[in-house]
Amino acid sequence: MEPGHWILVTLIIAWAVVMLGAMWYANQRAVQRHRERLSMIDKGLPLPPDPSLVSPWRIIRGDTTTDNSGQRERRLLDFIRFIGILMVAAGVGVYFLLTIVGQWEAGVGLGGMMIIVGGALILTIARALLARRRADDRHHDAGRRE
Repeated sequence: MEPGHWILVTLIIAWAVVMLGAMWYANQRAVQRHRERLSMIDKGLPLPPDPSLVSPWRIIRGDTTTDNSGQRERRLLDFIRFIGILMVAAGVGVYFLLTIVGQWEAGVGLGGMMIIVGGALILTIARALLARRRADDRHHDAGRRE
């Protein structure tokens, strides 16, 4: 393999390690939260209310306060989804460009990585919007029961 290919392989492996580390960290936080709740149940203490859902965009910005408007937040999430679609289209374009030039392996690697990142952006936003819709539905159902 050429030196340029090693850089690409190293970047892909580093990305995978970072993603696996983030998944492990999120799992450890969930386990700790679960253990804390079990400990509170064993001691007979009242459980704290479940935290309200905060969008990924607010978490990225570090702002976890909630507001009722949500229009700006929705536009930002739509923008991130647009970037994901653009990344997928650019990945397909890079793949075809490098394949035509004769660098098929680089086209698959670079174009494939761009498509994967764009797809991940799109799926993350779709999942966040679906979770918000479900939470809003649960909130409205709870309001009707009272």
